Amino acid sequence: MTDERDLRIVELEADNAALRQEVERLSRRIVELEKKSGRNSQNSSMPPSSDTGGESCKVEPDRVGRGHDRFAYRDETRR
Repeated sequence: MTDERDLRIVELEADNAALRQEVERLSRRIVELEKKSGRNSQNSSMPPSSDTGGESCKVEPDRVGRGHDRFAYRDETRR
């Protein structure tokens, strides 16, 4: 019985090693495909910490002002 258990343990360890290699290969492939597609935290639901490369998360300033500033871009000739 011990020989059967030892054999089974060896088989499971081999399976485990093969699966770990496959996970590593697929993880690298995912990173490659995400880089190709240009996905990052700005155009997906991924958190900023998952962004790869040198680009940082940039927040655009408000284009429309608040309060009286909201008319700042009004045409001056229409007074």
